[in-house]
Amino acid sequence: MLSSPHRVFLVEDHPVMREAYAALLATEPRLVLSQSVETAEEALDALRETPCDLVLTDLRLPGMSGVDLVRRLSEERPGLPALVISAHHEEVYARRALEAGAARFLPKQGLAARLVSVILEVLDEETPEAAFIASSGG
Repeated sequence: MLSSPHRVFLVEDHPVMREAYAALLATEPRLVLSQSVETAEEALDALRETPCDLVLTDLRLPGMSGVDLVRRLSEERPGLPALVISAHHEEVYARRALEAGAARFLPKQGLAARLVSVILEVLDEETPEAAFIASSGG
């Protein structure tokens, strides 16, 4: 018997990136995009009624940051894993995201090649261990 696909909630303010992430998620039958929004504030509102298994959020968002969103989710929805993605790959950003409660911090550079596998890895862990996934060059 096949289990239901994991539901991923996306928070990304750039429409082209939202479409790209949706396309990547669509390549994996074990994942489905449950909803996508542009801001952390919209995410907090929508997540009160939208079931999901994982939140994928950009670091920099208009208004509240992705790190602040993760911190709020850690308080309001403990156990809901969150991945933070960013064009900034400096360790200081990773540390802030992980300290806020993110399961993973992923630089956008080279992300397409590993996003789905990292999402599945986090969802398959009973207690995700926080990690900074460095970009793989180029």
